[in-house]
Amino acid sequence: MLLAGDCYYAMRQFDEALSWYEKAYENEGSRSRILCHIMAYLYDTKGNTARAIDLYKEALNYDSSVVEIHKRLGELLPGPDGEYYRTQAISLEQK
Repeated sequence: MLLAGDCYYAMRQFDEALSWYEKAYENEGSRSRILCHIMAYLYDTKGNTARAIDLYKEALNYDSSVVEIHKRLGELLPGPDGEYYRTQAISLEQK
């Protein structure tokens, strides 16, 4: 399922890729930082920011050192909620 999603993603057929990624995501053993990150990005580009935020946060549970995710959450979340992620992004970039 992941490989099928990757193939569709590589062909820029994002709706089909997301469908396959969702099937893989249903199997908790297939979940990973990269799967959650890619799915979050796809939902983000489709305008489903609530789902994207949840998946970006889940991706950070697997690997909290990804600056790009912190930056994006800092952009998506207003005020104090996003401040944590903006601060983390700056801190990680300085390392």
